[in-house]
Amino acid sequence: MSIKSLYFIIAISFAFNYSCSNNDENNNSGNADKVNSEVKFNNNSNQNSSGEKTMKFANDTNIRADRDSFFDPLPKVMYYRYYNERYGFEFFYPGYLIKSNTPENGDGQEFSTKDGLEIFAYGSNDIEVSRKTLKEMFEDVKSNHENIYLNKLGENYFIVTGIDNGKLFWTKTYAGKKYTNTLYISYPIEMKRKYDSEVMGYAADTFKPGKLD
Repeated sequence: MSIKSLYFIIAISFAFNYSCSNNDENNNSGNADKVNSEVKFNNNSNQNSSGEKTMKFANDTNIRADRDSFFDPLPKVMYYRYYNERYGFEFFYPGYLIKSNTPENGDGQEFSTKDGLEIFAYGSNDIEVSRKTLKEMFEDVKSNHENIYLNKLGENYFIVTGIDNGKLFWTKTYAGKKYTNTLYISYPIEMKRKYDSEVMGYAADTFKPGKLD
Protein backbone atom coordinates (compact mmCIF):
# COMPACT_ATOMS: atom_id res chain seq x y z
CA MET A 1 0.00 0.00 0.00
CA SER A 2 1.37 3.43 -0.94
CA ILE A 3 1.97 6.16 1.66
CA LYS A 4 -0.62 8.32 -0.08
CA SER A 5 -3.25 5.57 0.23
CA LEU A 6 -2.37 5.04 3.89
CA TYR A 7 -2.76 8.78 4.59
CA PHE A 8 -6.12 8.73 2.85
CA ILE A 9 -7.37 5.85 5.01
CA ILE A 10 -6.15 7.59 8.18
CA ALA A 11 -7.80 10.83 7.14
CA ILE A 12 -11.11 9.11 6.48
CA SER A 13 -10.90 7.52 9.93
CA PHE A 14 -10.10 10.96 11.34
CA ALA A 15 -13.16 12.38 9.62
CA PHE A 16 -15.62 9.68 10.65
CA ASN A 17 -14.51 9.76 14.28
CA TYR A 18 -15.80 13.29 14.13
CA SER A 19 -19.49 13.76 14.84
CA CYS A 20 -20.74 17.18 14.04
CA SER A 21 -23.51 19.62 14.57
CA ASN A 22 -23.94 23.35 14.29
CA ASN A 23 -24.92 24.10 17.91
CA ASP A 24 -26.91 20.85 17.98
CA GLU A 25 -25.02 18.37 20.12
CA ASN A 26 -28.07 16.17 20.60
CA ASN A 27 -28.47 15.29 16.93
CA ASN A 28 -27.51 11.60 16.68
CA SER A 29 -28.15 11.15 12.97
CA GLY A 30 -25.50 9.03 11.28
CA ASN A 31 -25.88 10.34 7.76
CA ALA A 32 -23.18 11.86 5.61
CA ASP A 33 -24.38 15.41 6.18
CA LYS A 34 -23.53 15.07 9.86
CA VAL A 35 -19.93 14.17 9.01
CA ASN A 36 -19.58 17.42 7.10
CA SER A 37 -20.82 19.62 9.92
CA GLU A 38 -19.31 20.57 13.29
CA VAL A 39 -16.63 18.57 14.98
CA LYS A 40 -16.54 16.03 17.77
CA PHE A 41 -13.78 13.38 17.75
CA ASN A 42 -14.04 10.10 19.66
CA ASN A 43 -11.89 6.98 19.93
CA ASN A 44 -14.71 4.45 20.26
CA SER A 45 -18.35 4.11 21.20
CA ASN A 46 -17.69 3.67 24.92
CA GLN A 47 -15.62 6.81 25.09
CA ASN A 48 -18.17 8.57 22.96
CA SER A 49 -20.85 7.97 25.56
CA SER A 50 -18.65 9.12 28.42
CA GLY A 51 -17.25 11.96 26.38
CA GLU A 52 -20.71 13.31 25.63
CA LYS A 53 -21.47 13.56 29.35
CA THR A 54 -18.11 15.12 30.09
CA MET A 55 -18.45 17.72 27.37
CA LYS A 56 -21.90 18.74 28.60
CA PHE A 57 -20.33 19.28 32.01
CA ALA A 58 -17.50 21.29 30.49
CA ASN A 59 -19.85 23.46 28.50
CA ASP A 60 -22.09 23.99 31.51
CA THR A 61 -19.20 25.28 33.60
CA ASN A 62 -18.13 27.46 30.71
CA ILE A 63 -21.58 29.01 30.30
CA ARG A 64 -21.99 29.64 34.03
CA ALA A 65 -18.48 31.13 34.15
CA ASP A 66 -18.24 29.96 37.76
CA ARG A 67 -15.41 27.53 37.16
CA ASP A 68 -12.16 27.85 35.20
CA SER A 69 -11.05 24.23 35.44
CA PHE A 70 -12.36 20.70 35.87
CA PHE A 71 -11.01 17.15 36.12
CA ASP A 72 -12.13 14.44 33.73
CA PRO A 73 -11.64 10.98 35.29
CA LEU A 74 -11.87 9.20 31.93
CA PRO A 75 -8.52 10.35 30.51
CA LYS A 76 -7.40 11.44 34.02
CA VAL A 77 -6.63 14.93 32.79
CA MET A 78 -7.15 18.34 34.36
CA TYR A 79 -8.65 20.90 31.96
CA TYR A 80 -8.34 24.67 32.17
CA ARG A 81 -10.31 27.47 30.57
CA TYR A 82 -8.42 29.85 28.32
CA TYR A 83 -10.10 33.23 27.91
CA ASN A 84 -8.71 35.93 25.64
CA GLU A 85 -9.17 39.34 27.26
CA ARG A 86 -8.79 41.29 24.03
CA TYR A 87 -11.19 39.39 21.78
CA GLY A 88 -13.29 37.46 24.29
CA PHE A 89 -13.04 33.95 22.80
CA GLU A 90 -12.48 30.91 25.00
CA PHE A 91 -12.00 27.14 25.14
CA PHE A 92 -10.80 24.39 27.49
CA TYR A 93 -7.37 22.78 27.10
CA PRO A 94 -5.53 19.95 28.93
CA GLY A 95 -3.22 21.12 31.69
CA TYR A 96 -0.18 19.27 30.36
CA LEU A 97 0.13 21.61 27.37
CA ILE A 98 3.08 24.01 27.35
CA LYS A 99 2.04 27.65 26.97
CA SER A 100 4.25 30.00 24.97
CA ASN A 101 4.92 33.56 26.01
CA THR A 102 1.80 35.67 25.55
CA PRO A 103 2.15 38.27 22.75
CA GLU A 104 2.37 41.89 23.90
CA ASN A 105 -0.68 42.80 21.84
CA GLY A 106 -2.73 40.11 23.62
CA ASP A 107 -4.24 38.73 20.41
CA GLY A 108 -3.95 35.06 21.40
CA GLN A 109 -1.96 32.15 22.78
CA GLU A 110 0.09 29.22 21.52
CA PHE A 111 0.18 25.80 23.21
CA SER A 112 2.31 22.76 22.41
CA THR A 113 3.64 19.40 23.62
CA LYS A 114 7.02 17.78 23.14
CA ASP A 115 5.51 15.07 20.93
CA GLY A 116 4.26 17.49 18.29
CA LEU A 117 0.82 18.78 19.21
CA GLU A 118 0.29 22.48 18.49
CA ILE A 119 -2.63 24.79 19.24
CA PHE A 120 -2.86 28.36 17.99
CA ALA A 121 -5.73 30.48 19.32
CA TYR A 122 -5.97 34.07 18.19
CA GLY A 123 -8.17 36.96 17.20
CA SER A 124 -7.48 39.54 14.52
CA ASN A 125 -8.87 42.50 12.63
CA ASP A 126 -8.39 40.72 9.30
CA ILE A 127 -11.78 41.80 8.01
CA GLU A 128 -11.16 45.49 8.68
CA VAL A 129 -7.79 45.30 6.93
CA SER A 130 -8.44 42.95 4.01
CA ARG A 131 -12.18 43.59 3.49
CA LYS A 132 -12.50 39.91 2.54
CA THR A 133 -15.75 38.02 2.90
CA LEU A 134 -16.09 34.89 5.01
CA LYS A 135 -16.16 32.78 1.85
CA GLU A 136 -12.97 34.42 0.54
CA MET A 137 -11.17 33.72 3.84
CA PHE A 138 -12.47 30.15 3.73
CA GLU A 139 -11.07 29.66 0.22
CA ASP A 140 -7.73 31.20 1.27
CA VAL A 141 -7.36 28.72 4.13
CA LYS A 142 -8.21 25.77 1.89
CA SER A 143 -5.65 26.89 -0.69
CA ASN A 144 -2.92 26.80 1.97
CA HIS A 145 -3.40 23.05 2.59
CA GLU A 146 -2.86 20.21 0.14
CA ASN A 147 -4.80 17.31 1.68
CA ILE A 148 -8.22 18.50 2.83
CA TYR A 149 -10.81 15.89 3.83
CA LEU A 150 -13.53 17.86 5.57
CA ASN A 151 -14.60 21.46 5.29
CA LYS A 152 -17.71 23.43 6.13
CA LEU A 153 -18.79 27.00 5.54
CA GLY A 154 -21.39 28.18 8.03
CA GLU A 155 -23.25 31.44 8.53
CA ASN A 156 -20.50 33.08 10.58
CA TYR A 157 -17.73 30.47 10.67
CA PHE A 158 -15.83 27.89 8.64
CA ILE A 159 -14.03 24.63 9.45
CA VAL A 160 -11.20 23.02 7.49
CA THR A 161 -9.52 19.72 8.40
CA GLY A 162 -7.06 17.33 6.76
CA ILE A 163 -3.41 16.22 6.74
CA ASP A 164 -0.30 18.35 6.23
CA ASN A 165 3.26 17.03 6.42
CA GLY A 166 2.27 13.94 8.39
CA LYS A 167 0.10 15.85 10.86
CA LEU A 168 -3.66 15.93 11.24
CA PHE A 169 -5.03 19.45 11.46
CA TRP A 170 -8.34 21.08 12.33
CA THR A 171 -9.07 24.79 12.21
CA LYS A 172 -12.18 26.84 12.87
CA THR A 173 -12.64 30.55 12.34
CA TYR A 174 -15.55 32.69 13.44
CA ALA A 175 -15.96 36.01 11.62
CA GLY A 176 -18.06 39.10 12.22
CA LYS A 177 -18.16 42.58 10.69
CA LYS A 178 -14.74 43.56 12.05
CA TYR A 179 -12.91 40.69 13.73
CA THR A 180 -12.11 36.99 13.46
CA ASN A 181 -11.52 34.38 16.21
CA THR A 182 -9.52 31.31 15.17
CA LEU A 183 -8.56 28.01 16.78
CA TYR A 184 -6.02 25.82 14.98
CA ILE A 185 -5.06 22.35 16.26
CA SER A 186 -2.55 19.91 14.73
CA TYR A 187 -0.76 16.75 15.87
CA PRO A 188 1.18 13.79 14.40
CA ILE A 189 -0.92 11.03 12.84
CA GLU A 190 0.57 8.47 15.23
CA MET A 191 -0.81 10.47 18.17
CA LYS A 192 -4.34 10.43 16.79
CA ARG A 193 -5.90 8.15 19.42
CA LYS A 194 -4.56 10.16 22.34
CA TYR A 195 -5.30 13.64 21.05
CA ASP A 196 -8.64 12.88 19.41
CA SER A 197 -9.85 12.01 22.89
CA GLU A 198 -7.93 14.38 25.13
CA VAL A 199 -7.75 17.51 22.98
CA MET A 200 -10.25 17.52 20.12
CA GLY A 201 -13.09 16.35 22.35
CA TYR A 202 -12.51 19.39 24.56
CA ALA A 203 -10.77 22.31 22.86
CA ALA A 204 -12.76 22.06 19.63
CA ASP A 205 -16.10 21.49 21.34
CA THR A 206 -15.72 24.30 23.88
CA PHE A 207 -14.35 26.91 21.48
CA LYS A 208 -16.71 29.89 21.75
CA PRO A 209 -16.31 33.16 19.85
CA GLY A 210 -16.10 36.51 21.57
CA LYS A 211 -15.72 39.94 20.01
CA LEU A 212 -16.55 39.80 16.29
CA ASP A 213 -18.30 43.11 15.50
